[in-house]
Amino acid sequence: SDVDPVSLSFPCHLSEAVIWMIWEHRGRLTANSYCELISIDSQKFQDVISYGSRRLSGFRHYATLFWNALMPEEGSELGYEEVTDLGLAMEDIVEMMIWSFP
Repeated sequence: SDVDPVSLSFPCHLSEAVIWMIWEHRGRLTANSYCELISIDSQKFQDVISYGSRRLSGFRHYATLFWNALMPEEGSELGYEEVTDLGLAMEDIVEMMIWSFP
């Protein structure tokens, strides 16, 4: 089905889910003005944070919070097809980081 375009503005981020869970990108991304694109190899990222990291429990906690924030609640009218690559609100990410890395 066709989805209406969504305009994004600074600061924003997309597709963070791919580094925390099995993920298939949804939609198409185009830029109408200057932007910066950073690409992270999700497997290498996971290898680095899990190999001898003293912060591994913090990363696991953050990943769990991220999953809970992104996925629809059980019994919700929203289905998994409603989940997008659009990033979470920056204030939510900051709060999750504070809880995960005190």
